[in-house]
Order: sequence, then C-alpha cells, then structure tokens
Amino acid sequence: MRNANQNGMTNNNITNKHITRLLIANRGEIAVRINLTAKKMGITTIGLTTKAEPETVADEKAFLEGESLSETYLNAEAIIELALKHNAHAIHPGYGFLSENAEFARKVEDAKLIFIGPSPLSIEQMGNKIKAREIAAKNNIPITNALLGSEQEILAKSSSLSYPLLIKAAAGGGGKGMVKIEDPSQLAEKLHQTAREARNYFGDGSIYVEQYIENPHHIEVQVVGDKYGNIIHLFERECSIQRRYQKIIEEAPSCNITPQKREELTTDAIGLCKAIGYYNAGTVEFLIDKNGKHYFLEMNTRLQVEHPVTESITGLDLVELQINIAMGKTLDINQENIAINGHAIESRIYAEDALNNFKPAPGNIESVQWPSKEIARTDTWFNKAFEIKPDFDPMLAKIITHADSRNKAIDLQIKALEQTHLMGSINNLHYLSSIYISDDFRKGHTTTGFCTRHNYSEQKQIQPEIVAIAALLQRLLYKNKGNTIWQKLGFWRISQSTTMFVNDKPFVLEWQKNDTCIIILVDNKKLFAVNGAKLEDSKLFFSIKGEPFVFNWVFTTDEKLILEKRPQMWTICQPAPKTRNSTDKNTCNTQSQIKASIPGKITEIKVKPGDSVESGASLVILEAMKMENHIYAQSSGIISKVMVTVGQQVKANEILIEIKNSETK
Repeated sequence: MRNANQNGMTNNNITNKHITRLLIANRGEIAVRINLTAKKMGITTIGLTTKAEPETVADEKAFLEGESLSETYLNAEAIIELALKHNAHAIHPGYGFLSENAEFARKVEDAKLIFIGPSPLSIEQMGNKIKAREIAAKNNIPITNALLGSEQEILAKSSSLSYPLLIKAAAGGGGKGMVKIEDPSQLAEKLHQTAREARNYFGDGSIYVEQYIENPHHIEVQVVGDKYGNIIHLFERECSIQRRYQKIIEEAPSCNITPQKREELTTDAIGLCKAIGYYNAGTVEFLIDKNGKHYFLEMNTRLQVEHPVTESITGLDLVELQINIAMGKTLDINQENIAINGHAIESRIYAEDALNNFKPAPGNIESVQWPSKEIARTDTWFNKAFEIKPDFDPMLAKIITHADSRNKAIDLQIKALEQTHLMGSINNLHYLSSIYISDDFRKGHTTTGFCTRHNYSEQKQIQPEIVAIAALLQRLLYKNKGNTIWQKLGFWRISQSTTMFVNDKPFVLEWQKNDTCIIILVDNKKLFAVNGAKLEDSKLFFSIKGEPFVFNWVFTTDEKLILEKRPQMWTICQPAPKTRNSTDKNTCNTQSQIKASIPGKITEIKVKPGDSVESGASLVILEAMKMENHIYAQSSGIISKVMVTVGQQVKANEILIEIKNSETK
C-alpha cells in the first residue's frame, strides 16, 4: 500500500499498476459513461446490479444483496468484497454515493485495490466545507464571512451578519443541505431542519452559516493532477442556472468572465490543489459577486456531472485521464497545449414538475426518443420504456451540444430538446426550452437568481376541452389493426357520441364529419370546428379557428392513452373507469384522507390522533428522489388516524392520515 505524506501526495513508492479489470461502483448514466471509456481502453468492466436494477452494460455483473441504498450502493464493504470476488484491479466510484467518502477510499486501498480518485486525505480535507474554508483562507483564497459552532452558538452570534444568510451542511454536496434565510425569525427552525437533513443525507449533522451573496455567478474550474505534483486546469464552467442550488444547465467556457478573472480563478484553483497535494480529477468552485470579486465555495473531489462540456471544448476524455493517473502515469499534456475550442452547453433532464415547484415526479416512461447524434451527445442509461423510481436523484439524462459559438450551441440545444420525447413522464424538457429561448439567457445574464426571475408560470395552458377533443381525434383516426380496447371500438363507424375521461374528469363529446371539417360538441355546451386532423406514429395534428395544435401520444401498457403538449400531460381513459365512483386508491385526496402524492419514505410525522390542524398545515414529510416533500392538510379538522410510521416506504396514493372535518357533528 502507498504511504501518503501529510498533504495527500504519493511521490514516494508510487505503484505503476496496469488496470485490466474495473468495477464501476455506481449506476445510471455515469456507470454507462465510465464503461464507455474503460472499454475503449481495453479494460474489462464489472457492473453493480441489484434486485431493483438487474441489468448492466458492463462486461460482467456483480450482484449487490439488499434493497435499501445503505444495503447496496452505499455499502462499502459489500462493494469491495464484490471487487475482490471478481478479481478487479480498481474501483471507479463515479459521482454521488461513495465517490467522496474518504473512509471508502481508504478501505479500497487497504484491500490492495486502486481507488480511481484522489487520496483519502484530500477527500477528507475538502469533503468538510468548514475545513476546506480554513485551508482556502490559509492560502489567501477569498472566502465569505461565516458563523461556526453549534446551533445555539450560531444563533447567539447571528446578529454579526446581515440577512439574507445561507445555512450549509458541512458535509453537504450536490446542492443538498443548503437553506437561504431571509428573516431572523426563521433561523432557529431552519438550523434544526438543516442539521436533521444533513444527518439523514450525509451522516453528519454539522452545519454553519455564511453571508448570502445575492445573484452571483457560479463558476467552477476543472483541475487534473498526477501523483508526481503535476497539475493543470481545463478552464472553467458556468453553472449559474440552478434551482434549489441544483445545477440544471452548465456551459464551458463562461461568457461572463474576463481573461484576467479566468487567470485569477485558475491560479487560485491550482494553488488550493497544490496546498493539499491533490491528484486525479477535481473541481474547485467559486462565486463571483456583482462587483466581480470571487469567493471560494467548495471543492468536489470527484468527476462532476457536467464534465462533458469540458470534454467538448478541450477534446480530452476526463475518465481516461482519471484511470491513467490512478495507474501511476504522468500527465502527458501541458497547460500551454490546452486550448478552448468553441462553446458547449449541457442540459440536465430531470423527472420533476416545473409547474409544481419542481416536485419530483417518479413514474413510468412509456416511450423514449433522444436527439440525433449529429446535433447532440446524450448521456443516459435507458432508451426504451422505463420505470423512474423514487430511490434516486431525479436526473434522467444529460444532453450536450457543442458548436463554434455560444449562440450556435444554444440553437442546437433548442433543436435537441424538441427532438427529445419521454412520454408518460413529467419532466423539465419544456422548462429548459423556455430558458434557451429567453432573451436573458441569450444575452448571458446567467446568475444564480436566473430561475427565480424566469417567468415560466405564465406559459399558455391547454384547456381540458381541447385535450378531450384531441383524445377523440386520436381515437377516430387510429387504425383498427389490433386487439386493444381502442382498436376494437373502431373509428368512424362507432356511435357518434362518447365520454372521454381526461385525468379522471369526464367530457361528453358528440361529433359529425363533413367534407371540410369535424364538428365536435363538448358537454352539450361548446361547439368546435376541427380542421386538418392527421395522426402519425407518435403525433396528432389539428387546428381550431386557425390555431394549430400538435400533441404527442402513446398508449400505456394498461391500454390508457397519454397525450402530451409540453409542459402538460394527460391520461385518457375510455370507456369510464369502473372504479370511478368507488373509494379506489387512484382517486384524489379528499378532505378526510391525506395520501402520498408520490412514492417515497416517511421521514417525519408531525401529528398524532386527536390533534387539531388547520388547512395547509404540514402533516408528514416524505423523502423521495433525495428531497423532503411536505404533505399538507387539505382542510381544517381533527386527526382521526395516522396510517404510517417513520421509516416506512409508501406508494403513490397510499393513505397516510385520516382527518375528521371540524364541521362534522
């Protein structure tokens, strides 16, 4: 085993060991990404599988027993045991999970395996944000003012900083464990909440508070170093387009910094890395305020989600560099030989509801289409019908465009998102498109406050009557070639009156066809003349009063019709569901029953039987896709039953709490 010096370097006795078998200790798109480079390098790959995810693109499978994250992807001992069992030489942790766990890195090395990442000491030094700030300050790298200590100590000293403030988990990362405080009255409660979330997510409840910087640019510098003290930067990325401190769009290079500021940032980034003897790939992150002053934010001691934009503008394969450095090879590139080639942009595709405060949206994707490879690189792990589970981060894919200018890269992103279809899934495709077509983004006004300013809620919404008409047209035009309920009904020969249920709301439609249009009467009230109705494999076209409509459509496995016109999506049932008037579990929340809106795990129950609650009160906290989701009372009343316990996994629409209406006698 190598002996690291106090700075984490391994200058002495560096082992040059060729890696021919690699275990990928991750899942999803990053596992596919690592596998791609490893195979290119002639390395045999070993992929983790679980009961929930039994497939892998790797050459060999390594099965992880258990169902929870702690039993599978966070189980360091089990992963190392599998690596040894499959005769792996090295483990690549990807990002997330155990990638920045210093103890895991130590255990990997103790097992005589190669950890593809930095030294355990470097991970430890930068993994704790408080310690990282101290190291930055000692090396004359600017940091924000902050308050350290226990919750009580922070409260006692809070008047020394002006609001707003930002609470941070010391062990946090990926935008988790961060809360903005606007008012002193919020501080005590949010300190406690953030500490609890930090314990749940990171196993460490340490927190601190720092001065919040309004609308900064979030700029990060990609660094790569070998084990001989050679370290280079691969320029910067602009990562300011965020919601809840989670990046959704990244660019390289930034269009908002001068060459002088680039020099300052890269110099500070390399200086920090040299101070801790850093090797392998890493990212040093900064905030730049309205006056152009920069502050050290944190260092990520791993491969970043957004690494493809850096690869696009430099032509380098960061995973290949990681593996070569881990094998003890020296960097074979010099700083002066690296140049910026054009502009690259990455969109993160998430299963989330942008019209509902970006609420996680697990569920089933019924059909998939990614953009053509000629206009975009797509990093994902699925290309067919797929179930999105609540256990993981909601990111589904990354779409990366590269062109010789920023404007052209934006144009390619717009086209790529138009070509992308994830039918059945509520996602952020339309939200991302709305950003790219905005003047602010085109002009580079991309601070971290962009998403707060971006006016998305006023996007035109399709009326439900139009959706019902679209459902009828799809039925009328759909070819009778199979045995589904829709095909058995036929089309023009059926009775010219029917009921369509749009998201469980009934619409009665009557119609007649003439030579020029289809006349449709909805609920015996509104008359619509429909022209140009045409059905293609996945699209429906028609117009009403000269206004064109285009819907995407797909059938689900249980023979329901899904219609989509971004950002909205509807489920169509026909004929009427038999359980509509029953107490079926798929009906909506009532005043007496509070149900889980999405699948997840109960992390806190705030009420007990006999408690009186007001409408809008938070009753339960449900964790899904690494987010805490509050479940609220729909009306005032008295808690009659609590049907769940803390730690319980629940399904969507499962009853959590029953409330007796306060007006009930």
